[in-house]
Amino acid sequence: MKQNKASATANLIAASTIFLSKDPQLNILVPSSWSQTCSWFVEEYSSFGCTLLKLIPHPWFRFLIRQVERLGVQGFMAHVILRKHCLEEFTRECLSEGFKQVVILGAGFDTLAFRLHGKNEGVQFFEVDFPATQDVKKKALNKRNFPGVNMNFVSVDFTQQDWSTELTSHHSFKPNLPTVFIAEGVLMYLSELEVKRVLLFMSDAGGAKRRVAFTFMRMQPNGSISFNNSGKAVDRWLRRKGEMFRWGINPERLGSFLESVGLHIRRILKSDDFRRLYLEEKGLAALTLAEGEAICLAENE
Repeated sequence: MKQNKASATANLIAASTIFLSKDPQLNILVPSSWSQTCSWFVEEYSSFGCTLLKLIPHPWFRFLIRQVERLGVQGFMAHVILRKHCLEEFTRECLSEGFKQVVILGAGFDTLAFRLHGKNEGVQFFEVDFPATQDVKKKALNKRNFPGVNMNFVSVDFTQQDWSTELTSHHSFKPNLPTVFIAEGVLMYLSELEVKRVLLFMSDAGGAKRRVAFTFMRMQPNGSISFNNSGKAVDRWLRRKGEMFRWGINPERLGSFLESVGLHIRRILKSDDFRRLYLEEKGLAALTLAEGEAICLAENE
């Protein structure tokens, strides 16, 4: 990620959420609270934000964006929305079981903590993210007199600081409480050693329950780390933004990898699972989804 620049990927995902919320067929996948909050962040991200929000409803612009998606990673926008549904269900399940802390690593412009913190006042929510990205988010929320006292921001330059030290030094974080960790679209930007360190911290709680949800890229047959059939333009865009993928793993190796850091798999969800859980009952089973990224749900017990 470029120094002093908010994440371009965070803005892309927020804009994709808004884009799908205006789709006549797919808007049923995007709750209005998601798209409304994302619009605040897109508007704050750059001077072009307001213009982009005005362009999104226009058919000609939507056609153009769909062509761009086909050239990049076809089905990417729908994939992102469905993985967010999965992570939200996981988080809500943990909260219903009495977990008292939720930590979102590399939160970007995600809306999960913002939407849940007001209805779960006995739970502390933490977003750990790059300062420039987090500043955009905080400005957008502060303009609207949000958030509440149980939503905490931990600003970390991941290239210069130890995020776990910054989190544990936060006055509201209690290491001995049952804690949920979420790393959506984060670990692929780290080296394997850095991924191990992140997961080891998440699992090591001195007896406290830890649940972990993270997305991971599968290795391609040629050894590259990318979505299936990803266009070369995607690699060029990620390289230009300083957000290249660095870590990937095949599902059959994941179990032993997690055991080495004190976690075990509860479930792995892939595109077929997303289709069955969220699309079939809506008559959208034939929808094209990006392939190559999955979600792992794990725990330390």
